[in-house]
Amino acid sequence: MDEHKNAALTRSGFDAFAKGDMARLGELFAEDAVWHTAGKGPLAGDRVGREAIFSYFGALMERSGGTFHNEVTDILASEERSVALTTTKAERNGNTLAADAFIVFRVKDDLVTEVWSAFFDQDSADVFWND
Repeated sequence: MDEHKNAALTRSGFDAFAKGDMARLGELFAEDAVWHTAGKGPLAGDRVGREAIFSYFGALMERSGGTFHNEVTDILASEERSVALTTTKAERNGNTLAADAFIVFRVKDDLVTEVWSAFFDQDSADVFWND
């Protein structure tokens, strides 16, 4: 069975992120996309617009010394959404993060328009990212 188009789009985004291919990511996100990050840490909150989202990606890499990455466990998709189940890994200040997370993507006209990301154990992730 072929992969759903929104699952393929999501997988393409994770591949582009892993390669640092911002041009490809730019093709996948609507210019006015919104990214909501759960939690209470310095990276929590909403980012509005493609540039703000990419700045957030940069902050993830900066705060982790370039070690941040997601291992995709599964991607579920429908006509309007996809959900990626991931294990997020990073190192920071001598600590290691290996935490299960979920990222929900709203897709319209083959572009990501809105995203919600959270960890299953949000409190532990907040501790990792806090200064």
